[in-house]
Amino acid sequence: MSNPKVIETANIPVIPKEKMEELNNKKWDGLDKNQKILIHVKKLLKVAKSKEFRKIKISNNILYQQKLREKFDQLDRFYPSLFRMVIDNPINFNMSKLKSMLSMKDKVENKEVSYDDANKKIGLQYYNEYIKKHVDNADPNDKTIKNNDLKNLFEKIKT
Repeated sequence: MSNPKVIETANIPVIPKEKMEELNNKKWDGLDKNQKILIHVKKLLKVAKSKEFRKIKISNNILYQQKLREKFDQLDRFYPSLFRMVIDNPINFNMSKLKSMLSMKDKVENKEVSYDDANKKIGLQYYNEYIKKHVDNADPNDKTIKNNDLKNLFEKIKT
């Protein structure tokens, strides 16, 4: 008897990356790469949030992932980390952060901002969102390593 949790991959054809890019470009002429990514992600979110797929995810997470990989194979092949973030938690996926990252990527590619400056800007943005409140609430008399590390991190990010 076969194990239903094992995903059979031997019968999935492997298409060379060059061929996938050629097919992708023909299908999406007139759209830039970021627009293509956003379209794929929006479609994936719609399917992953559907009642049918939420039920599958609860009853058999491996089947849920396998079905989504089959439906969105290009997104999974070209952007596996993004694909994984979306399917792991589609309800809480933050589309505005994705748009912000893609926008910053465009600015770097168009030489409007350097990679280092973009990296610092995004790092500071996420620092302010996730870490700053912990630094601000840190007790200045607390000499523990954890407290001092947060303060040191803040000083490094500011520069």
